Amino acid sequence: MFTMVGNVEDQAPMARYMRNQFKFLGLKTPQRKAASKAFIKASKAIPVAEMMAKIADLYTREEREYQYVAIDVAYANVKRLSFADIQALTKYIQIKSWWDTVDTCEKSLVPLLFFIQKKSTSYLTCSINMIISGCDGLRSSYNC
Repeated sequence: MFTMVGNVEDQAPMARYMRNQFKFLGLKTPQRKAASKAFIKASKAIPVAEMMAKIADLYTREEREYQYVAIDVAYANVKRLSFADIQALTKYIQIKSWWDTVDTCEKSLVPLLFFIQKKSTSYLTCSINMIISGCDGLRSSYNC
């Protein structure tokens, strides 16, 4: 199981910054990216189903940094995802959602949407509607 070690001194300030909505390991972005680099690289070589299971596992963990890594894994594997995979991932936009993950998902989804557009315009329209539906953060971002 993938784990990261944080900095106890940064846990409380990071939680306060997010209005105490989440528990943190205390890993700032550069340290988190360094700690997860090999894990994300390895995710590109495993079957998509296994990668999706790893994302699900990361999202169940209490510390916020694991949700960030899950988003990074999905982004790193975007070209391998099927429409069904994308549908499955959209549920994570609303799980433990707060501005930090909604904004990150939104930034990650833009390349995904361009990739989908290459498949077909109707596929893109359906994808956008599916991703935005039920998510207030994304709906407000796209004025839906």
